[in-house]
Amino acid sequence: VDIVGAMLFAAFDTTSSTAAMTLNHLACHPEIQEELHESLRDVDLESLSPKEIGQLPFLNAVLNEVNMTTPAASMVARTATQDVEIAGHRVVKGTNVY
Repeated sequence: VDIVGAMLFAAFDTTSSTAAMTLNHLACHPEIQEELHESLRDVDLESLSPKEIGQLPFLNAVLNEVNMTTPAASMVARTATQDVEIAGHRVVKGTNVY
């Protein structure tokens, strides 16, 4: 149950983080915001399927850039619950592993 809850939270958290970072990037780069607005001006977004939205080239480029520069899940730490060896490296119980 803990893993399922973490996965659901991660899905929500990464989506909201990506949306927030996209808005932040657009606010910091008004010329990109304007270009994106122009590229979507004549597009009826409500009628598009997710696949069709993924085929909008400039929107796709903006989202890819945001994900490359500020990934939502760039690092998730785990804590070793026991001493273990991973790829020849000893990890002591209580160590944070990234």
